[in-house]
Amino acid sequence: MRIAIRADASAEIGTGHLMRCLCLAKSLAERGHQILFICNPLPLSLKQQLAAYSLPLCELAEAKLPIQQHAPQTWLGRSQDQDAQLTIQALARHSRESWDWLIVDHYAIDQHWQSLLLQQVKDILVIDDLANRQHYCSMLIDQGLKRKLSDYQPLLSSPSSALLGLDYCLLREEFQQAKQQLQRKPPKQKLKLLINMGGADLGNMSLKVLHLLEQSRFAASLSLTIITGAAYPYQEQLQQQLLHSPIPSQYFHDVSNMAQHLLAADIAIGACGGAAWERVALQLPSLCLVLAENQQANARALQDYKVAQALEELELSTPHALDKAISHLLTDYASITASCEKLIDLNGSSRIAVAMESQQINQQRHAYLKLASPSDSETLLRWQQHPNTRKFALNPATPVPDEHHAWFKQALSNPAEQIFIIRVNNQDVGCVRTSQMARFGHYLVSIYIAPEHYQQGFASVALTQIRQLLPQAFFHATILPANIPSKKLFQSQAYIQVNQQSWLQPPRPIHD
Repeated sequence: MRIAIRADASAEIGTGHLMRCLCLAKSLAERGHQILFICNPLPLSLKQQLAAYSLPLCELAEAKLPIQQHAPQTWLGRSQDQDAQLTIQALARHSRESWDWLIVDHYAIDQHWQSLLLQQVKDILVIDDLANRQHYCSMLIDQGLKRKLSDYQPLLSSPSSALLGLDYCLLREEFQQAKQQLQRKPPKQKLKLLINMGGADLGNMSLKVLHLLEQSRFAASLSLTIITGAAYPYQEQLQQQLLHSPIPSQYFHDVSNMAQHLLAADIAIGACGGAAWERVALQLPSLCLVLAENQQANARALQDYKVAQALEELELSTPHALDKAISHLLTDYASITASCEKLIDLNGSSRIAVAMESQQINQQRHAYLKLASPSDSETLLRWQQHPNTRKFALNPATPVPDEHHAWFKQALSNPAEQIFIIRVNNQDVGCVRTSQMARFGHYLVSIYIAPEHYQQGFASVALTQIRQLLPQAFFHATILPANIPSKKLFQSQAYIQVNQQSWLQPPRPIHD
């Protein structure tokens, strides 16, 4: 597929939008898709990051209108009409063929801009976390911890697939690798504290927190690591303060190994943007500072789920609130790390890629496959325990909850197994599973539909989607002789009966 991405980064708007798009772009590129970033002029270090991953960049003309940090509607630096025309021209310059997807991650863009681009692209995917404006898209992602479909239903001008919650959290591959090294233990002597206020920190909270820590009752026991992002403008000022600070510290700017720094820390202080999910993923107890209005919901959710302490910027006039929050993190250290472990499985970018590759839209029906996550275990157990599911199962015994959950956990960690939830019109309607067989390129396919969604054509849609994901695979199925509905289903999908129970669907011809 040809996929374009419209996102920006600067000192005023931060780097989070571009970084989460970079995470998704890397996953899509690794799956063989063509990527193009379309951005306002970027800081040099961010251009270098895109170049390092061989991701093409088209920079638009310099924005002429002033960009205000706390006014997201100004973040394009031009009108939506002007930006849409520039984006259309960029798309045309880079491909004469139509674009399959346009990914938009920008608070200054709404349905007006999106409607202008619909002539140029087949589908638009919006990444958002505000739920405060109308969108015209076929897929929307919001990784907010408490986000609900009802938050967006009034805002979607067209039928859309809504991918909501931390199952779709966009974190870089380095965090998956770091999680395998994770050995989080409560601190005993020196308290290794990491400070990271995101990619820009235009308000210089890094320096303000440093001043407060120097007055803290924990000062004598601290060892600091301060990391600033690519768009941070106060490096010299911060370095001067560190030269005279009584707290031993080390300072890094625009690092490429953030996960390793998080692994080494005992606790962290940071902003409530995308970096908050990085800390949760590596089970790092943290104090989250609310530095913008759009971070309020994140902060409340993180505190409600007991994975972080949240503080408003106004509370930081004295060290008292900071000391109290640090004390809480240390007292509840074990429970916080345990709560973090349950929230993120680090497969968000793969889930989004699979959804994009498998989405089918027809007759107002939006269907896609969701790569299963730990949160799906109870739903699958309910479907598996239904008598109609057991009737034609190869193992007719009703699964026991403990055994099912243990099997499901193991299957999710097995690279030879892929379990997908079939989602239609934002509902879970069934499950399809592929298991690698001994012979390379051969997979065993199994499928079942939720009893309340029988005879609606969803199984046929899912088998077509699996073929979209693996066009050159040999698919096998095992069907009991008495299972007439499944025989008809697989016959309709061009499966050939090999013997009494075995069926085969060969790959599509290359010219297809």
